[in-house]
Amino acid sequence: MSDLKIPFREFERVLIVTAWAKSDPEAATKWVMRNERDERSKATMFNETVYEWARRDPESLRVDFKVGMYSLREWDATMLRAFVRGWYDSGKPDLDDFIRDLRGKNDDRQRAISELIKNKLAREGTDAAIAWVTTLTGDVKYRGYAYSRLAGDISKTDPLRAVRWCEEICDTKLGEDLPKWIASSWVRKDGVAAMDWIMAQSAESPSVRTGIRASFRRFQITFPEESDAWVEGLSEESRLAEKSQGPIIMYANRQANLNRPDAAMEWTRYIEDAWDRERVFKKIAVQWLRADEEAAEVWLTETTDLDEGVKRELRDGIRKYKEQAEKTRKSLALRPAWFVDPDEVD
Repeated sequence: MSDLKIPFREFERVLIVTAWAKSDPEAATKWVMRNERDERSKATMFNETVYEWARRDPESLRVDFKVGMYSLREWDATMLRAFVRGWYDSGKPDLDDFIRDLRGKNDDRQRAISELIKNKLAREGTDAAIAWVTTLTGDVKYRGYAYSRLAGDISKTDPLRAVRWCEEICDTKLGEDLPKWIASSWVRKDGVAAMDWIMAQSAESPSVRTGIRASFRRFQITFPEESDAWVEGLSEESRLAEKSQGPIIMYANRQANLNRPDAAMEWTRYIEDAWDRERVFKKIAVQWLRADEEAAEVWLTETTDLDEGVKRELRDGIRKYKEQAEKTRKSLALRPAWFVDPDEVD
């Protein structure tokens, strides 16, 4: 097999190595490490060879890599995930301890525990996974990450179960980050319910404050129109609340980017921070100047929301934008008739 790379194409090498892994995963893994240069093929091969090796003899694989015989400075991401899956499927002990003791600059512990959590949820169910995570040992940062990751994964399919768990532990050190993880996962499934839930949590929690912003950002990307409607439906009291600042700023920025100056300006009155408010006004001005320079100039002349230096900066910016647009237009006009831009072909 030493010359396998030469006569076979990439997909053929993958098929051969995958079959080889069924009979001798250790040899197959070592061949891949020493000979395969295509990164995508290597990842596919590791997914099979390392998994099979770990499923049969995780301790042998762990020791082999510990001595560093392949000059690896840290775990390959695909290899580590396959190792965790294989060890878990082997049913052999000490996987939790192995993950706890991992050290690496590329967040190996987080990557490994995330893979284990995913497999435990899929194979054993939510209640068993929650019971298991409470048995983990190690520093608070590591265990807290495991709690948070598990809560986020549960929220993808059963957010109400994650919420019930949060009610039990979110006031503890290990559970303090759960609100952010729950809402930011839940929002992909039901943005309104997720946002309503996290907004109802205490703003004294840093996880709630950062979770509101992170969750709304994901809500806005995934369901932009629904996210708009959610902000617009906030009561006047909620709009004035400190924890609404993130969603309102992002909403106003979106309206500015969509060249809806009136809507964006209407919401700037709820933005408390002067710097954030000025950023929104700048976006309003830039988009408006590009779309309707005459109307935008009337507003820019009269507004007191931007100082004169900022106004000059915006006018210079739109002038340069128009000059560049004109240069582009002229260069396109000089293209020969036979030229076809591939980006313009349907």
